[in-house]
Amino acid sequence: MEVSMYRSIIFSFLLTSFILADSRMATVSGNVYLSDQTDDHSGIKVLFHAESASATSDSVYSSASGAYAVGLTDGIYTVHFSKTGYIPYTIPGTFTWGNDSYTLDDVILQVGAIIEVSGRANGIWYDDYQYRVVGDLEINAGDTLIIEPGTTVLFMGQYGIEVYGSLI
Repeated sequence: MEVSMYRSIIFSFLLTSFILADSRMATVSGNVYLSDQTDDHSGIKVLFHAESASATSDSVYSSASGAYAVGLTDGIYTVHFSKTGYIPYTIPGTFTWGNDSYTLDDVILQVGAIIEVSGRANGIWYDDYQYRVVGDLEINAGDTLIIEPGTTVLFMGQYGIEVYGSLI
């Protein structure tokens, strides 16, 4: 009986210590704006994706002013911004946050959408889309691919482009 009581006391002490332990939190805030809006920047999802075992993924939405704030466990994160009708944005690199307050630089989401491309390419690529190359591209003889000034083209891997026609 005495051993059982001793175990109960130890268990209770450890449980209480665990519950009352201070969890370390980082407070991260910033502003995100929509390029075509002047007064309503609400509803932009800000995703904090955990990159380390100590981190915990979380997300928040921006207010009408574009402001957001979140409490995160200590760790390493990547930060993604998204809203339907706008080109998503990921801040380059990772952030290591500890028990402190941090403010991120302002972000502006551009109107548009993403188009994933691979294989045969021709026609016109417009500047209100972000083109993500997800496989090798080829412009055949007699075909023309026109890429408007200001158009964003991202190669999402080690892909190439072979041009037998025209690239303008």
